[in-house]
Amino acid sequence: MAFTFAGLVLVIITASLVGFVFLLHPAIRKATNTYSFWLCTGVVLMTYIAVFRFYPDIITYATNQDRGSTATSKAFLLDICPFMCFTMCALMIIDYKRWILRHVAPIAFFCGLVTIIPLIFSYGANPELTFQWIFLGIKPNALYFMLHLIMVVFGFMLMLNNRQSLRACWWSAAVFAGFIAYVLTISNIFDVTNNVSGLVANDWNAGGEFYYLGQFIDKTLKGNIEFGYKVGAIYIGSIIVIFVWIAIVRLIQKLPPWNDKYFVKIIPEDMIIKDVFATDPPSEQQTNLEINS
Repeated sequence: MAFTFAGLVLVIITASLVGFVFLLHPAIRKATNTYSFWLCTGVVLMTYIAVFRFYPDIITYATNQDRGSTATSKAFLLDICPFMCFTMCALMIIDYKRWILRHVAPIAFFCGLVTIIPLIFSYGANPELTFQWIFLGIKPNALYFMLHLIMVVFGFMLMLNNRQSLRACWWSAAVFAGFIAYVLTISNIFDVTNNVSGLVANDWNAGGEFYYLGQFIDKTLKGNIEFGYKVGAIYIGSIIVIFVWIAIVRLIQKLPPWNDKYFVKIIPEDMIIKDVFATDPPSEQQTNLEINS
């Protein structure tokens, strides 16, 4: 692993977009907190990732003689990031009330972030500041950056748009458990032995996607730790971090101007994007009562 300027730039771009969403959220929340917005967003994103990532992987698996573990893993979305990205985009379209989508969003945000940050050290891919690498990717890592960027930005936006609670933590953990059960089932049926979200030993060996992480754990604990313990530590640790992040977002939602109570008072009227899907906007008297309460 070595420091790369391209990776640093891509991390800065990601952080800037997250910051932009955070700062702009009070002004656009009414427009973005509608099914119509997420339906259109989901269709656009699903089309993008399906054309440039999922469709080629399925064609490779279905039409060629390449039925190896990696091809099978990509076709059945056994890697956690493609799975969560696909699930998040699909739920934008079909989950009208965002009952499941709100619990997928924290996982998508976390998984996308922990994949993009290591680009500074060329871990996972060799980043390049080119249109091809950023927007399309280079085989075998199609859409490597954009897929994770979508997870981070829209996962964060969805978290801000949906009230977080301690109960949400457990539902996110249930989604995590459901993903693990799916991966273990499919990998056993098709005998997939690598690229399985770290749930098989080969993912922790040289050339595996968790190899460097495994080396870091071994050096930190000064021993050759069995991969099963590493898997447990990583997934339990990830759930704990997601719980903490949900709690932080919940605190943010209680503060002005991210709290609805302060929306009209702090954000100038000409900065508010009207909710074209709303039914009856609150009267001026109702708004004043909410502000002063």
